[in-house]
Amino acid sequence: MAVAIFGVLAGVGQGAVSTSYTGAPDLITDGGYPGSVVQHTFNVSGSAFAIADLSVDLVISGSTGNGSGYLGDLYVTLEKDGVTAVLLNRVGKTTAMSGGSWLDGFSGTLGLTGTDVHFAESNGGLADTSGRLTGSWAADGRLVSPSTVDENSARDNTLSAFINAGVSPIGDWKLTVADANLDNIYQMQLDSATLNITAVPEPAATAAAVAGLLAAFALLRRPQFRARLGDLVSR
Repeated sequence: MAVAIFGVLAGVGQGAVSTSYTGAPDLITDGGYPGSVVQHTFNVSGSAFAIADLSVDLVISGSTGNGSGYLGDLYVTLEKDGVTAVLLNRVGKTTAMSGGSWLDGFSGTLGLTGTDVHFAESNGGLADTSGRLTGSWAADGRLVSPSTVDENSARDNTLSAFINAGVSPIGDWKLTVADANLDNIYQMQLDSATLNITAVPEPAATAAAVAGLLAAFALLRRPQFRARLGDLVSR
């Protein structure tokens, strides 16, 4: 299922936008990756900005039918302009723990900085009253197959990938959520998702604004302009 959500960045200075999906829970097919996934498109419009900060708030729970699920089954990505960041890739899956985390989902924030979410439980990660991992974490970043990911997989695709590639925040962002481990027991659901972007003007826009201010300042310094301005004020 794909849904478009819209947000707007506006203004000349630093700007921020949050676009959210809070519709009815979307069931995530057990073991459905890669053929059956849940997708949503966030659309951001407005002025030309460069990304300064970026995060995603996610709430994924065990489905209403059984109330449980496995965080260690989830594979979640964010894509834009040919760049992919991996938000979750079977959290807790290591060579010693092939099933990953047994927590019942995720309810928190994935951002640019912080502790790697892949090792959340071994770094003090706590569950909420619904058994979901909560808190703020750095995105997983491991763009490898969910079947082979482990502690040795390279973290080359965190959210920083968008900044490093100079991706503009303006346009469509695609969120993909999948269950990558068939267990025939539990099914999860996407309850909500929010894309948060803080952006600053791109260099060209900043240069244009500065040039405009300098031109106005130069005009004010001209004697004939000051004299004319004085005549207007005195009337």
